[in-house]
Amino acid sequence: MKEKELRFAVVCFGGVSLAIYMHGINKEILKLVRASRALHGITDRAKRANASFDSLVDRNDPEYDTEAVYFDLLRGVGRKIDLRVVVDIIAGASAGGINGTMLARAICHDLPTAPLRDLWLDNADVSRLLSPEARARGWSKWFLRPVLWAIGTRRSPLVRVELGVGVIDVKTDDIETPEMVADRIQKALKVLPPERIFILPDCGLFHLSHDVAFAKLKAMVEGTRIVRKELGEES
Repeated sequence: MKEKELRFAVVCFGGVSLAIYMHGINKEILKLVRASRALHGITDRAKRANASFDSLVDRNDPEYDTEAVYFDLLRGVGRKIDLRVVVDIIAGASAGGINGTMLARAICHDLPTAPLRDLWLDNADVSRLLSPEARARGWSKWFLRPVLWAIGTRRSPLVRVELGVGVIDVKTDDIETPEMVADRIQKALKVLPPERIFILPDCGLFHLSHDVAFAKLKAMVEGTRIVRKELGEES
C-alpha cells in the first residue's frame, strides 16, 4: 500500500476581530490531526478498515464531534493511499499567535480547546474591550514604566528586550502625518534605546486600499527619518 503524509504549515495572523474565526479553523485542523492519529494508531490494517472513531472515544464527551467525519474520510482514502495528516509548522502574530500557540499545545498533548473558545467569546468581545472600564488608567502605565525601563536598560545582564512599535493605525483610513509618527517613536524611546526598537504598522494592511496603505507607509518612513535626524543618524 502506498503511504503519504499531508503536512500542514499553519500561519495565523490578525487581531482580535479575527480571533474566534481563527480559533474555529484551528479547531478543525486539530480534529483532523486527531482523527489521523486515531486511525493510524490501529496497526492491524484489517481492523482499521472497519473501525469507527466513536468506538475509540467517549461518545458523550462534547469535545469530540467532527473527528468522526475526518476519521471516516481518511479511512475511505486509505483503501488506495495510506494518508497520514501532520501539522509541521505553526506560526502566528497578535491574536493569531495565541491561537497558534494553543493549537500547538493541544496537538502535542491532545488537550481540549473549549476554554480558548470561551476566552475569545467572553473576554475578546469588541464592545467589552472598548468599554471605559477596560481602558488602561494613568496609574497602570506609570506602574509598568519602571519595570520596562529596568529590563530594557543597556546595562541589564538578565534579558535583552527588543520592541516592535506600531506607529500606524491600520483600523482607520485616516492618514497619519510624519510628525504624528515621530511623536509615537519618541514615546517608545523613553523606554528603550533606538537600537532595540523596530518601527512597524500596528497590524497588517491587507484590508486597506492601495492608496491609503501606501500613504500610511510613506508617513511611517518620513516620521522615522525625522527621529533619526534628531538622533544624528541621518544628515
